[in-house]
Amino acid sequence: MHKSIKKISKISITTILVLIIIPVSTYFLLQSARVQTFLVKIVTNEISKNLDANFKIESVNYSFFNKVVLKNVYIEDQSKDTILFSEKLTVSINGINRKSKTITIHNVDLFHTKFYLFTDTATSINIKFITDQFISKDTTHKEKPKWKVDINNIEMNESVFRYRSNQNYQKKFGVEYNNMICAIKNLEVKDLRVENGDVTFQIKSLAFTDRSGFTVSDVKAFMSISDKHLKFKDITIRTANSFLVSDSISFSHNDFNDYQDFNN
Repeated sequence: MHKSIKKISKISITTILVLIIIPVSTYFLLQSARVQTFLVKIVTNEISKNLDANFKIESVNYSFFNKVVLKNVYIEDQSKDTILFSEKLTVSINGINRKSKTITIHNVDLFHTKFYLFTDTATSINIKFITDQFISKDTTHKEKPKWKVDINNIEMNESVFRYRSNQNYQKKFGVEYNNMICAIKNLEVKDLRVENGDVTFQIKSLAFTDRSGFTVSDVKAFMSISDKHLKFKDITIRTANSFLVSDSISFSHNDFNDYQDFNN
C-alpha cells in the first residue's frame, strides 16, 4: 500500500512539473528576438494575405494564459492610407479554427490607438475590403466560407478616431460631420460578433470629445450593423447639458454610400 501511494505521488509530481515546465519554457522561448522576428513574419504575412492589404507589427510578445501583446500595429487601406495604428494591442485568444474559419477572442485591449475612416463619393468607405471578408454573398454555399469572429470584450483608452469625407461642408461652429476628429477617453464593447456580414455588439461605455469641443460623457447601446441596416437598442447618451434615452433607432439603406450626404 505504501509503495502504491509513493508511486502515485511520483507520477503526480512529475505531471505537475511537466504542466509547469511546458508553458514556462514556451514563454522564455518566445522572448527570444529570433523567435519573435519569425512570429512577426508569420503573423504579418498571414493577415496581409487574408486582408489583401499591408499589415505590419514591430514585435510580438507572448504572455501566459494565451495572451499576445502586439507593439506598433499598422494596417493600411487599399489606397495605402492608414486605417489603424496602435502602440499596444493586447489580445487574449480562446481559439482559432482555420477549417471552420472561426476566431474566438476573450479580450482585446487597445492603447494609444488611431483609427481612421474615409469615404469617397466615387468609391466606398475605406474599410469595405475588410468587411467584405466577412460577407457571404453566395447562398448556394459553393464559395469558401467567410470568417466568423466572436470577441467577448474590447477596451480602448487614450485613443483618436477620425472620420473624413471628400465632401467639403465647412461649418463655422459645432461638429463638422464630414471631418470629425474625436479624442476617445475610454470605450468598452461587449459580445462583438461578426458573421455573414452582420455585426452585433453592446457599447457598455463610451466617452469622447470632438475637436469642436463637444463632449459626450457616456454612451450605452446595443448595436446591429449590416449592409442593409443600422439598428440601435436601449440607447442612453449623456452630455454636459443633455440626456437622451431611446428604446430603439433604426436606419435602412441600400449601402453605406447612402450616408455620404447625411447632413442633407
